[in-house]
Amino acid sequence: MRNIKRDYTIAVLDTSLNVLETFVRFGGGDHSISEIADYLGCNRSRTFRILQTLERHGFVEQNLKTRKYRLGMKLLALGEMVLQQLDPVETAKPVMADLAMKTKATACLGIREGSESVYVAIQKWQDGSGQSEVGKRISLAGRGLSQVLIAFTPAEEQSKILQQLGQNAAATIILDREQLQGAWDRVRSQGYALDDHDLQSGAHSVAAPIYNHTGQVIAALGIEKSNGYFDGAYISDIVQQLTDAAANISARLGYQLGGHPRGQTSATADLEMA
Repeated sequence: MRNIKRDYTIAVLDTSLNVLETFVRFGGGDHSISEIADYLGCNRSRTFRILQTLERHGFVEQNLKTRKYRLGMKLLALGEMVLQQLDPVETAKPVMADLAMKTKATACLGIREGSESVYVAIQKWQDGSGQSEVGKRISLAGRGLSQVLIAFTPAEEQSKILQQLGQNAAATIILDREQLQGAWDRVRSQGYALDDHDLQSGAHSVAAPIYNHTGQVIAALGIEKSNGYFDGAYISDIVQQLTDAAANISARLGYQLGGHPRGQTSATADLEMA
């Protein structure tokens, strides 16, 4: 006997949700009952009753002068709750897995803690290449992922970090402020950091920023591979795949390109070790 999937849809609720989605399709703004009803192909009287119910619960508001409706503040509250529930690490993992497979490299997610970057998620390709591990710490005076994290840090914090690094600078770290500032400016301008030989990790890497819904850089996504990987014509394709993946993760975290100012990282990101 063939299984028949039952339809448990509540018709009036389905229509009510379609009314709310109509505002999204219109791109927001105020709209009349007629506009909404005509778009949905719905009876105007029915549309009016639905809007009245949605208004009572705060999901839409009516402009008393124009009698038109707009989305209500209740949706903003619900949206904020959804954003707060997002776990950046878990959100990034499927994208990182896909990136590792496409680039045949190790995908890394890092955050800034003080004067160091900390790896909070790692996705290795099948050959296990790459030297990074979850929990690994790298000086922010390094390249690649670290360079992205400090490049989007406010100038005052950058100065404090440089002072901290200067007290314990390793021989392989160059702490020339002008040189570093120039490198950070390039990272902000091009939207990624490329390193053909990271002296601390021994790997080649490229990294890009991850934004949250407020437009704040909360993490950096990178890919790493052994020597020679970024040579030749592959580099443009690799950078494109990485920046696309970083944009994908940012979008999943609620970031809208152009909707918020860029240029800052959080001093401590709300991430847990994966």
